[in-house]
Amino acid sequence: MSEEVKKVKKKKKKSSFGRLMGLVSFGMAVYGAVTAVKKAMAHLTKRMEEDNEVCDRKRFVAFGGKREIDLEDVAVSEVEVNALLAETKINLSEIQFTEESVVTVRSAVASVVLQVPAMVRVELEASGPAHSVRNLIPTYEDETLPVLHVKAKCLASELKLLVKAEKADK
Repeated sequence: MSEEVKKVKKKKKKSSFGRLMGLVSFGMAVYGAVTAVKKAMAHLTKRMEEDNEVCDRKRFVAFGGKREIDLEDVAVSEVEVNALLAETKINLSEIQFTEESVVTVRSAVASVVLQVPAMVRVELEASGPAHSVRNLIPTYEDETLPVLHVKAKCLASELKLLVKAEKADK
């Protein structure tokens, strides 16, 4: 009887240093990509918001972080809010409404809070997958009240509408 001897070749494992260098290079690539996206979003934000001072259409971008937007004593026909990976709070309680004021919200993996003044009728139209909309504004039957149309397209986001609380003078 002959015995067969099989030789098994062992795969050469990468050294710990080689694996570490691979992880470091991957981390640097991810950091570079995130930095490039952040820079591009900052440029987009600047471009979109640069004409907010001169026209009655206001456009805002929130990307990665927390942003609070207060609009005070301005006549607004349209407000556009784009939120991506952000927590955004928009205070509309001091604006002057036009006949057909519209707020457009586009959000992806974000939380958006709209604060409106008391005695405003809100017509809400929301769509998108995996979103949560909480409308905490009372329904008013008075046809003479100003109307605010809110159009929301949300992807895995939360939209909350509420009445801005008045500060009590003491």
